[in-house]
Amino acid sequence: MNLQIIYYGKLLGFICLFDKNCAFLSFFQTIGFIGPAVSLLGLNAAKNPSVASACLTVAVGLNSFSHSGFLVNFQEVAPEYAGVLHDV
Repeated sequence: MNLQIIYYGKLLGFICLFDKNCAFLSFFQTIGFIGPAVSLLGLNAAKNPSVASACLTVAVGLNSFSHSGFLVNFQEVAPEYAGVLHDV
């Protein structure tokens, strides 16, 4: 998951270079919140352990979209103080 957060964060930062409104931040947050919810609903319907494991893996993987959108938000609000804001 940590590698996915880094990858998605860099991807989102690259996209925000060209899109000054950064509408993809909301898109990444939406995937990060709705994707795991749908995956966990699939977990409820799982009949064998391999399907349950796959649903949990997808839920954690899609949750990294939310984390990457959250981490890029500091760079969008105050780029020169992003490190300080993230530490607070």
